Amino acid sequence: MDRIASALGQQIQDNFQRILKEEDIELEREGLDFFAEEFCALVQEHVFCGKQVLYPRSYGQCFGDWEISGFWAGQSPEDSSHELIESVVGLWMEWEKPMLFGKQLMIQSFELRDLGGRRILGAVPDPGSRQWYLLLEGGRKVRMGEEIPYVREKAGFYDFGEVTAAAVDTVIHNPVYAYGEWFEPQELFEEWQKVFLYLTALSDRTWTPETAVPAYEKFLDFVRMYICQVQKVPAFLEKELFVKCLVKNIEKFREFLEGREEPVISKELLLLLQSRHVYIPYLWEALGAELPGAVCERKLPVYQPGKMKEFLERAGKGTAYEKGICWEKAAEYYIQQICGLRITGRRVRTGFQEIDLSAANVSLDGRLWEMGAYILIECKNWSGRIGIGVIRSLVHICAYKGNRTVFLFAANGITKDAGEEILRAALNQCFILCFTKQELMELRDAYECRQLL
Repeated sequence: MDRIASALGQQIQDNFQRILKEEDIELEREGLDFFAEEFCALVQEHVFCGKQVLYPRSYGQCFGDWEISGFWAGQSPEDSSHELIESVVGLWMEWEKPMLFGKQLMIQSFELRDLGGRRILGAVPDPGSRQWYLLLEGGRKVRMGEEIPYVREKAGFYDFGEVTAAAVDTVIHNPVYAYGEWFEPQELFEEWQKVFLYLTALSDRTWTPETAVPAYEKFLDFVRMYICQVQKVPAFLEKELFVKCLVKNIEKFREFLEGREEPVISKELLLLLQSRHVYIPYLWEALGAELPGAVCERKLPVYQPGKMKEFLERAGKGTAYEKGICWEKAAEYYIQQICGLRITGRRVRTGFQEIDLSAANVSLDGRLWEMGAYILIECKNWSGRIGIGVIRSLVHICAYKGNRTVFLFAANGITKDAGEEILRAALNQCFILCFTKQELMELRDAYECRQLL
């Protein structure tokens, strides 16, 4: 049997290579999804076109409502790679504890990433049991001693006897009252909706009830089809009132991304987006036409070294105010060369600070998202180096606003103490990136701008 299988495999391989050579064709891949493309590549490049005959093998295991399936090419009919695959799947199941939330499969490492950057507010006893849980920013509950400690549970009226900001946020953003549809699980729906609100706030569109309805209903169609289970219930609120509230919240998010004073919920949005930014490509694919400009197209900007040098030269002349303005323009011009970052605020005065510039992340680039959704930009055109006091002030502002990255444009660099403070801040997931006048002067194109970042 082995000889027959080997001879048959060799014959298939020879025939396939002959067809490719004579007809000069390639397997059609247009219109295929990611998994179909991978399968096509495996068949074409390994199973049939490789230097040796390989034996197709598959793996499948059902876990109730979902299953794991895979395939590979074995070296022989008795290939025992399935034993390694089974052990890997078993290890993954043990540590990740995958579970189905609505129509979306969730794993523990992804769930716990939602807690990154959230301060622990205290340890609280659960009124309904004798166990304790940790209370984190945003009202998140992490149960101590549980096998699965975090499932997006939030503290609310049951815990404290009064309504919390998170509970109010859940109510005013829930479409069940106006659309008569209850999306389950509700926590998962809220995550997707907040990412949707982020994209609407970054969109170039002027939002009114008339423009918001088609975009929001298209979003609900997407969630209904791919993310959540839906139950029909009676609606008792007029859609017009719900949409007016939605538009008002979009405007609040826009103000926050400009650097203005923010409510608690806006900080919660930034903390959430540190991990849930992975939802953006899916929403962009489904709703891109409704959200013009919300995501940056992958186009390399045209960088003009002469323009940058002009800003830098003017930053060394005139009054302190004039030099400061030109230094900010140089910083802004640099940010504009990073495909995926957009300037959202300029010289915004808030209660206790003035923000020179602010930028929002509009990219589909995972590396850029390591910096978070919102970036503060501080411009110091000082004749000397920046000291530790400025760094500590920036760290405090980041803790207050919920962002994790600052671009510090320090014309003549920083002191040794300031550098050590930046390293300490990085250990707490607050990142301050410094840019000097000399570094900006040496840039020649947009590629070097990205490399410097």
